[in-house]
Amino acid sequence: MNERFEDQAAAYLDGTLEDVEDFLRELRENPEARRYLLLAAHVDVALYDLGAAPARSRRPLWIAAAAALLIAASLFWLARPAALIQGEVTFADGTKVLTWGDTILRRGDPFVLERGSFRAEVKPRERPFVVRTADAEIRVLGTLLILSTGPTRLDVAEGKVALTRLADGKSVIVEAGQFALARDLVPRPRGQVASPDAAPFGDGSFERPLPLARALAQPLAPGETLWLRGGTYKGVFRSALKGREGAPVVVRGYPGERATIDGGIVALGEWTVFRDFEIANSDPDRRPGRPEGLSLLGRGHKAVNLVIHDTGGAGIGFREAVGDGGEVYGCLLWGNGVYDAGTPYGSGISAQNADGRRFIRDSIVFRNFQSGLFVFAEKGHARGFQLEGNVAFDHPDWSVVATGGEHPLADFRMAGNVVYGRGVTSAVRVGLVPGGRTEDVALLDNTFVLGVGDEAFHVYQGENVTVTGNTIVGRDVLGRWTPAASGVRDWNRNAYFATVGPGRFLLPGGRFAWPAWKAATGFDADSALQPAPPETSMVVVRPNRYEEGRAHVTVLNWGRRASVEADLSGALRPGQAYVARDAQNYFGPPVARGVYDGRPVPLPMGPAEIARPVGDCPHLEVLLRPTSPEFAVFVISRE
Repeated sequence: MNERFEDQAAAYLDGTLEDVEDFLRELRENPEARRYLLLAAHVDVALYDLGAAPARSRRPLWIAAAAALLIAASLFWLARPAALIQGEVTFADGTKVLTWGDTILRRGDPFVLERGSFRAEVKPRERPFVVRTADAEIRVLGTLLILSTGPTRLDVAEGKVALTRLADGKSVIVEAGQFALARDLVPRPRGQVASPDAAPFGDGSFERPLPLARALAQPLAPGETLWLRGGTYKGVFRSALKGREGAPVVVRGYPGERATIDGGIVALGEWTVFRDFEIANSDPDRRPGRPEGLSLLGRGHKAVNLVIHDTGGAGIGFREAVGDGGEVYGCLLWGNGVYDAGTPYGSGISAQNADGRRFIRDSIVFRNFQSGLFVFAEKGHARGFQLEGNVAFDHPDWSVVATGGEHPLADFRMAGNVVYGRGVTSAVRVGLVPGGRTEDVALLDNTFVLGVGDEAFHVYQGENVTVTGNTIVGRDVLGRWTPAASGVRDWNRNAYFATVGPGRFLLPGGRFAWPAWKAATGFDADSALQPAPPETSMVVVRPNRYEEGRAHVTVLNWGRRASVEADLSGALRPGQAYVARDAQNYFGPPVARGVYDGRPVPLPMGPAEIARPVGDCPHLEVLLRPTSPEFAVFVISRE
């Protein structure tokens, strides 16, 4: 034994040991320590019998004998097998552990996994949750993981976990979506792997990936991930993947690599999440027949943090079959559309829904052929759409348009969006088709800015409409209202700014100045209008709910400063390296990078380069000029 434990054992026998907890932990974990202490106790008793006990141990014989008996009893207790964890167990701090099959997991400090597998959802804690196997140890402060033996394998679903090989003390950090074996300590993606240069008969492993067409056609278990290695996958691919509610299949770009679908994806199947890769079309021919970027046609599908540009009719076709709970989140979409007999047609996101709620959140949509976010009921339904935290700008027609058709536009909510327009009729249009009903509409806490055109927004024949908490900035005409039978519930507490004229509003009877508008409609009793641009710059930071360290930053720089500062404390932690990219030139050089120190991060607002669309797109030329220094959108991510 080492000298430290020998000194602790002597102090224990003398009754002078202070750190008893550390001493008992060593006894529990180390059989040699238990044997040493038992032997030391017997020697102590024998020395008393011989009258030769050391000076430090002069005490009555019965005390030494009793100590020996107590130690023997204690060692018997310590040597007993620790309690087994069977089934699902929830601990006092909320940590949940689930074992199955013939697993042997013993509770202790550390836990010991002798055989089988277990799943743990570890709640955040100050002391690590530690588990040992025959050849490895894991330490975690809070995450979701699975640990298996034979050989030792760690699968991490959330957060990060340190895996240490006991033979040599070497460690590796295993991140969410990865697994690692103790024998080689190489983090690898969990699930199947596809690659652009895969052999026809790969098995989906990291070493022998699958071709993408085959990977999307074969069954994956609910909750499993298909990883796309970097490179270009050319063609239009059909996905038949089927997850289930609460355990979707995930198709995801491999971390640190740029995976590009040059064509499109038709997503059949159900409950599939497509995330973290690029869909584009390199063909310069912008005539009809160009495929849609991502056609979501299956129940429960989601699109997350995708970059989609230069595809056909829509970047994302968000169709009725997706149903309740479908989501487009954190995507960048630009340059999508075609020319049909010379007329531009196409949107960033084209969406319909018949049942439940559907979500379009925190996406950046700009310079698509016709409109940005298009929700419509022509030959379908447009119910339950929730548009939250999106940024839409610079579209030839509307950046956001939603309308009824054969069926009403109903339960439509826009909250916290930023819409910026140059050279369009209106930045936002709710209600478009004559006779198409618009029911239960709410425009809440949005910012609508029209730099050149006529009106910032138009609500057409809406019934049960709420327009509150919005900031409206226009040249002269700030808003337009075409009444319907049942009218408005609440149109009030908005802030209006007119950058050129005194600020007017359109009604079917003509243009109305501010007092006449309020008198004619009964709206905006507690609102304010300023015949000047805002004085205070607006910087909106939206942390990404699917990716730690990622955020979208939208800037309206009314003072036209050379740089602005963004508070990224909701997205980054001190010490994390970050990179900032201009959304309008996403694949260009970063505009800023650094290590976050907790202070606001400066972002440049000078004129920036803009990514041009693929092919000849003459109607977009007027918009292919910088929006900065007045307006910019940045994507922040970990580096």
